Amino acid sequence: LRADDAAEASTHLAPAAAVASDDPVGQIEVALCAAMIESGGRPDVVPAALEPVPGLIAGLDAGQSVDADCLRARYVGQVAHALNRAGDVARALALHLELPDGPATHPFARSRRANGVAYGHFRRGERAAALASARLAATFAGDSGHVRLRAMALLMVARIAGDSAEGNEARARARAIAGALADP
Repeated sequence: LRADDAAEASTHLAPAAAVASDDPVGQIEVALCAAMIESGGRPDVVPAALEPVPGLIAGLDAGQSVDADCLRARYVGQVAHALNRAGDVARALALHLELPDGPATHPFARSRRANGVAYGHFRRGERAAALASARLAATFAGDSGHVRLRAMALLMVARIAGDSAEGNEARARARAIAGALADP
């Protein structure tokens, strides 16, 4: 999917689904991937592949709470993306605000939440709140060791801060990360 080759990604879904047939986390991963492929044609519609995800997340046991927080954040991100594309920025923002955000929440999930909140505030013209959330997203991404996620959060800072010293620095840092990861 990162190579933007939906056809190649699709060839891996059936075997992945078979392997994950008795693993809720694997089933969620397959659904998230299928939804990414499905959304290519209609980015403003919540993909049908996501329908089983809330139930699967709810069924995860307490020992998988880190997985649940992270998977829930990724699920909300995909739903919110479709809502934002459809113009329902308020509902997309509300979904992100409903995600857990406490000291026990995994930093990856907190970063995804903060980035979604930043985008929602930005779209509503609430620049100060958007920038504060985008900065948090970059911090949490760094705390979780997710370098690619940090680059995404820095790009959100740059988008909100625009052509300012902070925006230019964030953009340059994101580009440096992308270069180091060989990720366009």
